[in-house]
Amino acid sequence: MTLYESLKKFVDGEYESNFARDFNYSYDNLKFSKINENDLSKSIMYLMMDRQEFLKMIQDSNSYHDNNEYYINVAVGGGYHDRVFLDNYSAEQDFAEGYIIRHFSEENIEKLKKILKLINKKLLTQFIQGGNDDIVSEYLLLKFPNECESIAHEYSDYHDQSLVEGMKEYLLQKGCGILNKFKIMEMQCQRKYVTTVGNIIRLYEKYGHENEDILTLLHKIINEEGLEDGDYYGDDYYAYYEDKNFDSEGFNSWTGRQLDKMIDKIEEDFDPESMEKENKLYDLMEKLNYTFNRWYHFPEEKGKKDLRAKFMIEKLEDGKIVVSNNEMYKKMEHYKMGFEDFVNFLYHPELFD
Repeated sequence: MTLYESLKKFVDGEYESNFARDFNYSYDNLKFSKINENDLSKSIMYLMMDRQEFLKMIQDSNSYHDNNEYYINVAVGGGYHDRVFLDNYSAEQDFAEGYIIRHFSEENIEKLKKILKLINKKLLTQFIQGGNDDIVSEYLLLKFPNECESIAHEYSDYHDQSLVEGMKEYLLQKGCGILNKFKIMEMQCQRKYVTTVGNIIRLYEKYGHENEDILTLLHKIINEEGLEDGDYYGDDYYAYYEDKNFDSEGFNSWTGRQLDKMIDKIEEDFDPESMEKENKLYDLMEKLNYTFNRWYHFPEEKGKKDLRAKFMIEKLEDGKIVVSNNEMYKKMEHYKMGFEDFVNFLYHPELFD
């Protein structure tokens, strides 16, 4: 016998004295609270569910949002073992563009200043003046790629966790009050609701799902009424972010250890003369508007531009510039050269074949 049939027989008076007790024992989500002997249809019932059941109930069944089931599973704490929204590439991009430095604690900012004071005082001045987080970040990536990538990946983990937590809060808040439209009144959002036997029967008969259990019925009519029509991922998932959900202490603990490694490397291998040469090269590259680990087309010459050939400045090493040259149909080449040779390379790469 379906739930609908049981309730229908009850209001028609076809029940035994222990009906409510047996009913409450048989159904987990719907319980009798008080039987109205004068009008059985007005007997009070409690609708109860846990967080997982609630989120599945409000899930959008629209096939256009096929990923929503996955995000619902994430929201209830299961179904994923890796990042949900972010990846390592986006994290490294965030670092290179200076966004991650903004999450550094005051203690780690001081460590960063110490690093810049040791290896590039000009950059330290720019950093203190403000608005140069991207320049500082790219320089750190150049000098300490392993430590910077480690910071970026750890940031991505904590950032993703904060987005997942924000999505949970969004879904739960969005669902509060959603059943009031159906005269199922909220006592505790996501947990406990109150209604009457007659109202439950009316919903079954109005929407025509008499064979379903109560939560499946509600899930279907929520979708039929268009009360849940969003894509939980979309392009605006960054809206899930709130500072309170970001584990700043955990992130900065890890970041501090990576900055300490940078300081140890500087103090162990510090060569003032070599560092001065590299900083001069760095300044010259900056004047030419070139940075590192990005592909560039060669400058135009005589009104012609070969879009097939590209080059990338990998790093500075031993006072030289390390460059990759990538031309269609040819093997990628790597060169180490001084600044004058680099300028010649820009306009006459064929001389380096």
